[in-house]
Amino acid sequence: MVSSTTNSITLTPNSATSLVSSVSVFPVIDGVLQPTKTCTVNIAPFTTTATIAGTNLFCNTQTASTFTISNPEPNSTVSWSSSNPAIASVSGASNSQVTLTSLLEGSCYLNAEITNGCGQKTTITKLIGVGKPKFDIAIQNTGGGRMDLILQGLSSVNGGGTELSDINAQNITSVIWEIVSSIPSNCSTLSGSGKTARLLYSSSTCKTQVRATAISSCGTTSVTRTFIGSGGGIQKLASKNKTKVIDEQEQNAFTVYPNPSKDIVNIVLNTSDKKTNQTHQGQLINANGTVVKNIETINNDTTFSVQGLPKGIYILKILLDNQTENHRIIVE
Repeated sequence: MVSSTTNSITLTPNSATSLVSSVSVFPVIDGVLQPTKTCTVNIAPFTTTATIAGTNLFCNTQTASTFTISNPEPNSTVSWSSSNPAIASVSGASNSQVTLTSLLEGSCYLNAEITNGCGQKTTITKLIGVGKPKFDIAIQNTGGGRMDLILQGLSSVNGGGTELSDINAQNITSVIWEIVSSIPSNCSTLSGSGKTARLLYSSSTCKTQVRATAISSCGTTSVTRTFIGSGGGIQKLASKNKTKVIDEQEQNAFTVYPNPSKDIVNIVLNTSDKKTNQTHQGQLINANGTVVKNIETINNDTTFSVQGLPKGIYILKILLDNQTENHRIIVE
């Protein structure tokens, strides 16, 4: 209780973390008690402009990287954590930085809980991905002779269970969508943009094999799925459907080098069963899905030039025995 004969008074709390809920005034005028005046005391919400600085993608496991806090509040403390320690773990934490080590392929959030001088807390996060693209093709919408497709992250370990990996953590720079085959022939069309595509079909019995090739700075992955028309929409085949993941690090029929390149690229057939006058067709496709060069191997091997092409990542598709082999080509 504070008594004063002035019309104003300054109250200073004893603690910045423990405030009274309200302040009441009992005015007395000429010895007569007036109605009580009460105001509620609130502490301003804690917002921050701080951000987490550091990489958002680990290409390999067992890799460590340092993350820092940018624009922290004065007199604040920071507590660091990983949303999925099985994917990436934290160590060496301080108020200003932390070390994050990648353990398994997948995604997680790096969390920084900031506590200001008043004891208020707020958390900022950074989405982290580990590894090259890993995904499936999922059905988003269907009906009326169409189906919308979308890339979906695969499950990753989290504690004793699993969780769906965030496709956005994979930092996919471009996606190439294509129809591999359709039965009957030409019964479907496909148009894709980024992580989504639309499949249109002209018959309820139309069976279409769709391939999506995702490109990131860590590598290239292709996934093939088969869909079949069924009444009002298309359904993904459940029992006999095949998902094939191909990347340039697996055992390929062709060797492509040098990569990266700014001039000549060589294509060499690896198999010992080389046939004279055998030819194979290929295409070089840019990140927008546009064919920029048609290629033909003669006597199993060939070379082509990438001079004059814009720098970036391209997909080299080579057709061999009715199978398509994909290679990621970097043009410098």
